[in-house]
Amino acid sequence: METSVNVQNIARETGIPVEEITDALWMPFSRETELQGKLKQISTPEELRELRECTRSGSEIENQIFIRWLELISTPKQARELYILTSPGSEIEKRVLLKWLELVSTPEEAIKLYNFLASGSEIKEWLLLKWSELVSTIEEAIELYKLTPSGSEIRKQLIRTIVFLMK
Repeated sequence: METSVNVQNIARETGIPVEEITDALWMPFSRETELQGKLKQISTPEELRELRECTRSGSEIENQIFIRWLELISTPKQARELYILTSPGSEIEKRVLLKWLELVSTPEEAIKLYNFLASGSEIKEWLLLKWSELVSTIEEAIELYKLTPSGSEIRKQLIRTIVFLMK
């Protein structure tokens, strides 16, 4: 393990990736094994972000980091931060979006997620439904009404909500 520490120090001092140093020196070193060990000890999204910076994009360890990170997310902001790091169309990206949707608890958070999503996203319909449940003022209901498709159940529900709020 001392060799591993020395290689890490050299990498840190020179800016050369550990893998390149070990390849050049023909040294046995498993960066993945080391990172997996660290992953088990991490308990915050911030630590996971730092660990992820040491991994190759698309690697198995990166995927494990994302899965662990997803378990620790507790706010829409944290979900957005993780979503930005995931690969478009990946399974983890879909899971993060669903977690983000689950964490939305105010109309403001719903608006942020709605504006962030690509048009035609499957999640938008679910978001509109959740958003309609969060509406508490006529202004919020009207704003959401403008975004819903004509004749949709969500739009009908919003009309009922607006009528109720006007009483």
